[in-house]
Amino acid sequence: RDRSTWGVQVNAVPMLPVPFTESPVNERAQRPGYALDNEHRPLYRGSLVAWLHRTSSWLFVTIAYCASIAMLNPSISSTILRVKFSLATLWGVWASDWLHNLDRIWPPDWHSTRKDRRDRSFSTTPGMHDLESFYLRHDVVSISCILTANYFVWCDNLNWTHNLFLAAMISLSLTTIVISIALVTPKLIGPRFLIVKAIIATQFIAFYGYLFYCLFAVQNTKCIRNVAIWFVYLPGMCCYALKPLLGKFDKVGPHEIFHFFVFSGHFVSMLFDVINNAWPCMHCENGVCK
Repeated sequence: RDRSTWGVQVNAVPMLPVPFTESPVNERAQRPGYALDNEHRPLYRGSLVAWLHRTSSWLFVTIAYCASIAMLNPSISSTILRVKFSLATLWGVWASDWLHNLDRIWPPDWHSTRKDRRDRSFSTTPGMHDLESFYLRHDVVSISCILTANYFVWCDNLNWTHNLFLAAMISLSLTTIVISIALVTPKLIGPRFLIVKAIIATQFIAFYGYLFYCLFAVQNTKCIRNVAIWFVYLPGMCCYALKPLLGKFDKVGPHEIFHFFVFSGHFVSMLFDVINNAWPCMHCENGVCK
């Protein structure tokens, strides 16, 4: 096929290419780095999200989660909060799979790469830069939406005590800022990307930190156990933060560990949420919760 027309097609319809089959993993092959920033791409980068997305495994998890909540909790508003959280995670799986596996989905005869001054191989395939930018923006927005949606879920579990409604509104406002920066601006690079990362870090550290302070403030052992969710997410967040300092890995690097703990955190959060709806950790009577 003629490569010269590909860039036009990509700019017109960033969702392409859909029909192509993913290339099999070659243990000896070196995958091209990202076109956006020349970042090295380990052999198994994106393998977990690809499996979750293409086998529909994560879709089945979210359906089972929402169905369980709907059966356990008669409140329609509570179920809607869980549906929003599930949709945000599905959005994240979709965006992350495409972002990290574009080099495998692309037909091999369309690939072109070159090396930079540090001898790092990166993609120069026509249109790849625009596609990576498209999926990166969706990836970071989905992360912020997941953090806010999950925050709303656990505020609901704590009956919005301790000014959690105000905290949830601020978190939602931060997500709105991320959306305005990432989806409205043409390229998510430089200072804009740093601002988005800082907002996401604030959502995780400050807001979830306050949420779990509230879990302790309830002074209820059944509520305190839910703090474990934060510690499941934490190793992944640390790996992502330390990624620039850890160097290059050929097969599995800190970003792959980040994916593992993030989706483990999503799963544990959903599991604990179902348990909490079956056996609520907090009971409220006449406006008094304990």
